[in-house]
Amino acid sequence: MTHTLPELPLELWQYIFALIARVPGYLDIDMDDPFGPWHDRSFSASRELQRNRRVLVSVCHSWYNVAIQFCCEHLIIRTADRLFHILYAFEESERHRWHEAPLGTYTRRIDLHIQQPSPEAQQAVAELLRYTPNLVIFINNNYSLGEGQSRSPPPLTVPGEVIEALSTTCWETIKRVEWNKNEVPSWPDLMLLFERVPNLVTLSVSNVLGVGRTGELPMPGQAYRAAPGGPQLVLPALRNLFLGDHPSFSHASLGNMPLYTLLRLLSNNTEQLPSLVRFDGFSPLYPDFLAVHGPKIRTIRTVAHTPLIPQILGHLPQLDTLVLMFPHHDFGNARLEHATLRRVAIVPISEEHVGVPERIFSTMVMAPLGELISALDVARLPALQRVRIKNVGTLENITAHPIFLEQWWRRWNIRGVRFEDKNGDSYQYALPDQDVVLNAVRGN
Repeated sequence: MTHTLPELPLELWQYIFALIARVPGYLDIDMDDPFGPWHDRSFSASRELQRNRRVLVSVCHSWYNVAIQFCCEHLIIRTADRLFHILYAFEESERHRWHEAPLGTYTRRIDLHIQQPSPEAQQAVAELLRYTPNLVIFINNNYSLGEGQSRSPPPLTVPGEVIEALSTTCWETIKRVEWNKNEVPSWPDLMLLFERVPNLVTLSVSNVLGVGRTGELPMPGQAYRAAPGGPQLVLPALRNLFLGDHPSFSHASLGNMPLYTLLRLLSNNTEQLPSLVRFDGFSPLYPDFLAVHGPKIRTIRTVAHTPLIPQILGHLPQLDTLVLMFPHHDFGNARLEHATLRRVAIVPISEEHVGVPERIFSTMVMAPLGELISALDVARLPALQRVRIKNVGTLENITAHPIFLEQWWRRWNIRGVRFEDKNGDSYQYALPDQDVVLNAVRGN
């Protein structure tokens, strides 16, 4: 007997394929909500996604025509060879028009994870962007392992051609741009991006090249607006600003002169960032930024080891969510206090799996984690409703410590505060049977 697939409307096939070939939340132009659903974006999850896509396009010609759109809309590029392969496919598609539309027109997001990209690979990125006129999100997480070196190699400079492509080919659609510490834009190129991309909603940079020790300001351009005190940089659509070493903020980044200069440029009046609601990182060298824009900020993320946190919170009267990077944990002698803060999340510096002996884990993770939660417990936070510990990466194995979780779940529950894991599930339901806890206490 011959079996045939049922004839379904194209829209239904597209819905089915999307469940298989898409990453949840792949088109979010805002930074991830620390209290939203957690999505596994590890290498293994990415590899499984690519495998699913390969299967879909290889079944038959009809499936290929539908699935190829999903394969192109979100590009996750981990090797230079794959980058060159995609670029060749986009070039050929543009030249021969094998499909209803060139493949690059389907692309909405690009994620780069290439180890130490060569100059040729960097230029290939710029060429690829010229085929993606509908791009919404561009994230550069290229990296260097620094093998055999006592220090990591200096960051690469983002080629000017990449900025040119972002600000010409997809200037109307691009809304989220991120560069990590291994590849950073020059100051003139960053200003060019501000000038030509009016709809930018999310920006993440760890550093900027080209600003001297005196912090010279760039010449005014179209991104500047006339003001009584002189031209001022205005970013009308920017809601999320992320400054510093991704994903945490070292002391070096806090004293970073280019970032200091950028904050100084944006600290003249509140209308320079009228849409700002989230800020990751801060600069104690230029506190005027929070003094000017703090009343608008609803979410802030920073390290927890700075004694400046009480001062920071004092500039944020409408703060709703505080995200603390772990393992740093020292507030000094300060006692936190805030009237509107509803949510506190403790997140690891890295979400990559880390395996260490239990004794080391207890000393280096569980002990400082207990101190951090104790500091939150004695804080004056009358509006607090949720405390989340994101149990991934460095914090993945905290569920192997049931006594710790039970103690703090009961403590927070008495106060009416939900104590939850990475998925938003209460730690109450992660606790083992009472006999298991008692055996753990007895050492059985």
